[in-house]
Amino acid sequence: MELAITAPAAVQQEPLISTNTVIFLVYLLIAIALLVRYIVSYKKFSSYISRASATDNPSIYSIHGLKTPFSFFRRIYVPRGAYLQGEIEASIIAHEQAHADQRHSIDVMLMQFMRIVLWFNPLVYLIDRAVRQNHEYLADDAVVQVYERASYQHLIIQWSMSSPI
Repeated sequence: MELAITAPAAVQQEPLISTNTVIFLVYLLIAIALLVRYIVSYKKFSSYISRASATDNPSIYSIHGLKTPFSFFRRIYVPRGAYLQGEIEASIIAHEQAHADQRHSIDVMLMQFMRIVLWFNPLVYLIDRAVRQNHEYLADDAVVQVYERASYQHLIIQWSMSSPI
């Protein structure tokens, strides 16, 4: 009779941290970095628009050094010099007013939040671009309901050519 000696089964050590945990921590680290970057950018932007001066129109504010008009929530921001010299056409103001009236800033901020949470998903970036493009179409459509289409198109081209990309 022979004695069969079997070696004890190799004890598997569990890793200190699981693969799923590592993946989640990487996701979380990137999401937190994006959130911090967004907060810093928003604070800079808030500081920038806080320098705006009120105009005779309660929803329009002028900023020295601004290149092109934009809206943020219920306010429209315009270049101070161009506004004071009357160089900003009413249709441009109407375009920005359409953005404000249609509350496009809420969509933009929501999409920025979605880009932070779903940073790994390429569809989020495509959807964000589509939402912004749709906002422009909606604002343009509101303007051409009131103003002549061809002159508005030329005006938009002039403004876009003067603004840095």
